[in-house]
Amino acid sequence: MKTIKSLMVLVAVCALAFSAQAQDSDNRFTFSTGFTGVDAFPTNAGNGFSGALFQDFFKAADNWNVSPSTTYLQGSYYIENGFSVVVRGSVGSISQLGTTAVKESYIGADAAIRYNFLSDTKVDPYVLAGAGKYWMGDFSSGTVNLGAGLNFWITDHLGLTFDSTFKHTPTSYGVTHFQHALGIVIR
Repeated sequence: MKTIKSLMVLVAVCALAFSAQAQDSDNRFTFSTGFTGVDAFPTNAGNGFSGALFQDFFKAADNWNVSPSTTYLQGSYYIENGFSVVVRGSVGSISQLGTTAVKESYIGADAAIRYNFLSDTKVDPYVLAGAGKYWMGDFSSGTVNLGAGLNFWITDHLGLTFDSTFKHTPTSYGVTHFQHALGIVIR
């Protein structure tokens, strides 16, 4: 059933892509959706379940908590000169924090300023900085976020997107983590 819902969302998003206008000063919005993976291991947080910063960063099978359905929605509003305001909501489940087995739900809400380095190209790298909050089971904490990503435009209006965001928790009881996202983007 989750697969059918995910496919329905994908079809709806693709249908919207063909009626959308390119993002510029007249058409400022983008929308993306896809999958996220939460990884608390390569953060150097010193919390008992983390390793050194970027240690085993690409070991998705060992460290990433990925849910089997669409887990994030994101919208952005283009300001000018490559800058956009971005908001993202995500949901999922956590089965491990580093090498510690857990069973918790995950909800995240984030806002950021994004800077795209290039315009009018198929490959579109960006960086972002912002803040957010996450809820993991009964626990919640604010975060300070830094990230980088890449859009690959298939058409003028439809593309693939990948980003990785470091979510630092400034409290001693929080879980500093990376949140990776892979999805489709419409402008």
